[in-house]
Amino acid sequence: MSLPRSYIVFLLSVAAFLITTDLYAAQFVFYDGGLHSQSDAYAAVEDNISDPAVDAYGSGEEAYSSQYAEVFPDDPENYYYVSSGGDGNAYANLETEFLFIDVYGSANGNSDSPSGIMDAYGNGNTVKPGVTTGIYYQIQGEGDENIGDAVSVFFNWSGYMVTTDGGTATLDGGYQDSIAITVNDFPSPSASSPEAEVWNHTPVAIGANDNYEDHAEGSFYAQVGDIIGIHMGANAGIYLEGISFESNISADQTMELTLMPAEVPIPGAFLLLGSGLLGILCIRRTRNHG
Repeated sequence: MSLPRSYIVFLLSVAAFLITTDLYAAQFVFYDGGLHSQSDAYAAVEDNISDPAVDAYGSGEEAYSSQYAEVFPDDPENYYYVSSGGDGNAYANLETEFLFIDVYGSANGNSDSPSGIMDAYGNGNTVKPGVTTGIYYQIQGEGDENIGDAVSVFFNWSGYMVTTDGGTATLDGGYQDSIAITVNDFPSPSASSPEAEVWNHTPVAIGANDNYEDHAEGSFYAQVGDIIGIHMGANAGIYLEGISFESNISADQTMELTLMPAEVPIPGAFLLLGSGLLGILCIRRTRNHG
């Protein structure tokens, strides 16, 4: 028993439809730039020092410094306690078509001495020191994708800051003015042609005892081969003198990028699929009339 010609056309059209409408997967691949973080902390008292203050330095790791001071020279068991800490982090998580970047800074201080000094900062930035600001990823195709194929890039950005006594915090572009996403058609972020900003956000700074929170999302078109740049920085600092009951400052920025095909193609397979379905309907209608 042979299948009707319309059934054969239908089966072939379904196969062609599944093959030609297979959504290709483009991906982010690290290209240039980098992530960098710093932290520093210092704590001291102005007089009656029993244990000299020590600076603590760190790059991407917590810096912590503490200081003890005698309240009374004749009572060595009675101490003031002064401390400060700074922490900076910059992080990127890459999973082919999905990219997540987080820059973070924090600082804290604590003192029960009226002559205590607390000074600390922490920051995280998208920057390759001495080379270029930002971190860059190239959109590369998989399989049959060619340079110039259209893709859509969806982004989701969040910014958050909170300060207490003696604190300051900023969100910026990481050694450039604006928080931004850039696109460069050329094979180098430092090419003579300037990058095009597809999204930006004005830098924000807050002082002591304040908070800030914002969010943005959207999408833009790009092409396979384009270089996407992310420019973000988060900075937190504290400077306090006197008595402070645990002051904490933090600043944080996150960016999520997701790649999708710019559009779902409508190839000739749709026509084949439609003709096959039409043929089957005609056969059924003819049989019903018979």
